[in-house]
Amino acid sequence: MQHNFSLVTGNSHSVLNTEIEKLLHIFHVQVELTRFANSEIRVYVQDTDVKDKNVVFVLQTLSKPVNDNLMELCLIADALKRIGVKKIVAVTPWLCYSPQDKIFRKGEPLSIALVAKLIESAGIDELWAFDIHSEEVIKTFNIPINNLSAMSLFIEYFQKQNLQGMVVACLDKGAEERAIQFASELKLPLIKFDKSRDRKTGEVTFHHLTGEFKGKHIVSFDDFASTGTTRIKAAQLLKNFGALSYTDCITHLFPIPETYQKLADSEIDSLFITNTIPILEQFKSPKMRVFSVASIIANKISEYLDKDQKD
Repeated sequence: MQHNFSLVTGNSHSVLNTEIEKLLHIFHVQVELTRFANSEIRVYVQDTDVKDKNVVFVLQTLSKPVNDNLMELCLIADALKRIGVKKIVAVTPWLCYSPQDKIFRKGEPLSIALVAKLIESAGIDELWAFDIHSEEVIKTFNIPINNLSAMSLFIEYFQKQNLQGMVVACLDKGAEERAIQFASELKLPLIKFDKSRDRKTGEVTFHHLTGEFKGKHIVSFDDFASTGTTRIKAAQLLKNFGALSYTDCITHLFPIPETYQKLADSEIDSLFITNTIPILEQFKSPKMRVFSVASIIANKISEYLDKDQKD
């Protein structure tokens, strides 16, 4: 079967890439990704017929090793442009540097703005990512951004459960918009934390909590977890003051063994995450459940191609 598009995959997440390929019934374009003796990345697109396709989707999540994966994406895009590819859509389930969307202290860079320039200068025409950290991140780009969300995966799960006595928790102001939408979709009440973080030490402090939660089952939804400190403290506080259980839903969980262990040892009862970032299988705890975003990506690619054909 002839396709009017191609998939190119980087090295960052072979498991997710394979899932997407199977759902789309297509095999990725052969790209040789090696290293020079001095460790610089070497890219060679072996199938130059890719230039005849309407669009090329490059699958590359930008997780650890962050800088290597980012540079690999940009080099792949540059190579594709140089052989004549008309349109490149970068599918980066996790968009690196997106939490660095503000300057808090004089002397700091606006990291995501620099990353946006790098991605655009590589020849990428459009970028897709999941649950982008803020609207400020999107505004730093001059190319179209498709902000996909994993929320639907968690919503679908909970709609099949008994929601009686359940409350949605908003852990901080930055998560408020997502929490409101999550609570609205599930038709559940919302409680809100007022939180601050020391910019030097990373210490999290909760100042105020609005809403009733005693005797309730708590669920939260957020875009990412790095150290896990916020949700660990929230779970402990809520359960100390009468919450019956705490379920945490996170789109992006950073692959940090210490974070996996801290979450496993915490008062969090269930931890729902997605595979936007490769899972550290050896550190997974029984309380962790992984939801795949492959179907969302495959469906979005199909929708994109259908629209492109109609246009």
